[in-house]
Parts: sequence; structure tokens; C-alpha cells
Amino acid sequence: MISGNLFTRDYLAEGIDGTSAWKSLDPEAYDAHKKRLTGLARTFLQNKRPSEAETEKDLIWPILESLGFKDMLVQQNLSTKGRKQVPDALLFSDNLSKQRAAKETDHWKRYQSGIAIVEAKRWNRSLDRAERRESEDGVPSTQMLQYLSRVDVQTSGRLRFGILTDGRRWRLYFQGALSVAEDFFEVDLAKALELPGFGLDLIDRVDERFDPERTLRLFILMFSKAAFLPSEGNRTFHEISREAGKTWEERVAKDLSRIVFSQLFPRLVDALPRHDQSKPKGIDREYLEEVRKNALVLLYRLLFVVYAEDRDLLPRYQENYKPYSVTKLRLDIAASRGQAVSDKVSTYWPKLQAIFNAISEGDDTLGIPPYNGGLFAKETAPLLQRVQLSDRVISDVLYGLSHQDVDGQPRYINFRDLSVQQLGSIYERILQFGLKVDDNQIIVDADDAARHESGS
Repeated sequence: MISGNLFTRDYLAEGIDGTSAWKSLDPEAYDAHKKRLTGLARTFLQNKRPSEAETEKDLIWPILESLGFKDMLVQQNLSTKGRKQVPDALLFSDNLSKQRAAKETDHWKRYQSGIAIVEAKRWNRSLDRAERRESEDGVPSTQMLQYLSRVDVQTSGRLRFGILTDGRRWRLYFQGALSVAEDFFEVDLAKALELPGFGLDLIDRVDERFDPERTLRLFILMFSKAAFLPSEGNRTFHEISREAGKTWEERVAKDLSRIVFSQLFPRLVDALPRHDQSKPKGIDREYLEEVRKNALVLLYRLLFVVYAEDRDLLPRYQENYKPYSVTKLRLDIAASRGQAVSDKVSTYWPKLQAIFNAISEGDDTLGIPPYNGGLFAKETAPLLQRVQLSDRVISDVLYGLSHQDVDGQPRYINFRDLSVQQLGSIYERILQFGLKVDDNQIIVDADDAARHESGS
């Protein structure tokens, strides 16, 4: 129901609850919004094949009005000359701003008085790919990126927000984001309103904290006019949320780092030699290094795939890929947590290997291009090719990557909130840790780990 990286997931799931904006959306106000939005959607959906113009008139503009946007101008040309760039609407904070803009003869100058642009598409149209229909040239998300880039220049950075929507999916873009293309905030309004025919799927259930009610509350808060206007300390609610999210992002990185060092890496170091039928009777330095290297490779492969799926860099929403995804495996493991898991049977391991091979070699059917970095190449980690790790090992590792205990309850770890740099720093720290043999068992050298952790 929610996608994009503009706001961190843990902030949206927990941190936002402490804000004045969240508290002001009391049950009575929430119910009024839901009733209004549901009524608009149900009436609109009586039209079985709505056009773009009908979607705008009968759904998108009324929804924006219900969110406080009563002042707008439509079809304002952004270009000063040459090829026209014409977003569908320009939103204003009040009627005075709209009147001031309307006095400008040049349309592009009117954007200096606005607070956001809107690009509207027909109901349920894909936002990220072109569709071969008359008058539907181009990719909507690409259009929005072009408009935002242009309007940022035309307004000297005063207008930096854009709303892209097909009536069902509402996507908020911010020109100041680190990656404007990926760092949007999207809500599937049809699912949040629990409209008939728009039930939750596997991915929607990954993080149980985001149920339809919470998702709808987030939609109301983040897409309302009030969120675009300065409030506390002359900051908008969007700015407050992005700044607060950094604290939650750092907490996620710290928690994951602790789990990786204290639980997951030691678990793999123990498991690999136990499942290796070619393990030498006397463990020498060469084999110790092989275990260390292969444990690192496996751990980073898992970090890579989980991160890529959580950030939608791998196509976990596509039907062909979904059954093979590590996301599905994580959900299956979480659902069976507490049940006995075999330390002899290996059903999870072949599934992981299949995904690793698909990433290494590419798989057109699954929508995966080949990854040329060498991380997933078979020759990179020969030990991983000859072992069959048990379901108990994979269950422990994937569950550990996906959850942490908070007050005795499992809380989902969303890798979407991590930066590439944070993920890399976790891996770099593990690289420094050595292994040793204790009673013919390979373990992490605690003294070595302590030295690196203390910086000595």
C-alpha cells in the first residue's frame, strides 16, 4: 500500500505518532475524511472505462479539494520558449496567491506563487511505463521528473513538490530528495479505502504495522494542503518528517549492525563447516579463511537482495518474480516462527541459490538483468556451491535479518530506510573480524572483534 523512500518506514510506522499533525487527526476527523473519499471513489468507479479527463474531473480534483486544495490553475505552460511543458495543475496555498499568479501574462511566472504541481492520469494507468494509447505518450514518472526539474529552475527553488496520480495511486515527489526518481512517497488509495476488488497482496502484508487505516491516515496527512505550508518553526510537515526520519534511519542501521555482528555472522561461521562434507579433519589457516570468506559472501548476498527488494530495485511486485522472491521466503519463515524447523532438511537453501544464480546470470522471465559485480558468481564462493544449509540455519539468519525483538515482540526491519553507505559500513566492519578454532570448532575471534569495535 505504501512505496517509495521519501520518508523512512519506521518514522511512518511509529515516529509520526508523536507529531501534532498526527494527534490532530482525531477519530471524528479521520472518519469524515474516509467517508468523503470512499464516496467519491465508489461513485467514480461506476464508470467502467473512465478517460483521463473524467478521472481528473470526477475523482482527482474532488479529492484534492477534500484535502484542502481549493485554489488551482490548470494547464499552465512551464516553458519560456520551444517545446511546451504543461503540468495538469498548479496548486496554491490560498486565493490571494492564485490571484497574484493570474495577473502574470507569462504562464511560467505563475509557478512562483504555487506550492505544488499535479500531473493527473486516467484511472489505474501505470505510472512507470509507457502505454500505447492515443494521446498517452511517454512515461508519467519521467514527465513528472522533467516538470519538477524545470519548475525548480523557473521558481529559483521555491516550488519543489509534485503530485503524480492516476486516482488510485498517489505519489509525492520532492525535487530536493537525494534521488528524486526513487525518493517519492506513494499510497495506493484504493487499498487504503478497502475498495471492492483491491485487496491486500503478499507485499502489502510484509510489515503488519501498515494496515489500511494507518495507510489512509498517512495519505490524509502527507497529501493535505497543510503539509505543504510552514507550521512549526517555519518548517512544513514534510520537512519535519524528513528530518525526524534521519534519526529513525540511524536507529535502524545501529540495530541491524548489532544483529549482524552478534548473531548472524557467528551463526554462518558455525553452520558452513558443519554442513561441509569436505571439511578437513584438521582445520588449517587456509580452510579458516575459506569459511570466513564464504560466510561474508553469503551474508552480503543476503543483505544485497533484501535491500534491493525492499527498495524495489528487484521486481518483487511482479507476478513472475514474486513466488521466487526472498521477501516471500522471509514472510513464510516469519509465519512459521515458533514451529520446529529441521536442521537436516534443506528446502530454503535451493530457493536462495536459484535467486543468486538468476541475479548472476540474468533471467528475462523474472525480469532480472545480469549483475556483473562478481558477488553472485559461482566461482566467487566455492564452499557455498558444495554445501546445503539446513532450513533451521536459513530460518535463523533470514528471520534475524528481518526482525528484532522490541519489548518481547518482533518488529520488522525495513531495509528501505538504510542508505547504501550504511549497508556498506556494516560489511566493512565485518571484513575486519577474524576467526579462530576452539575445540575443533570455528568461531568468531571475540578478542579480535572487541579490538576492532573499540578502535584499538
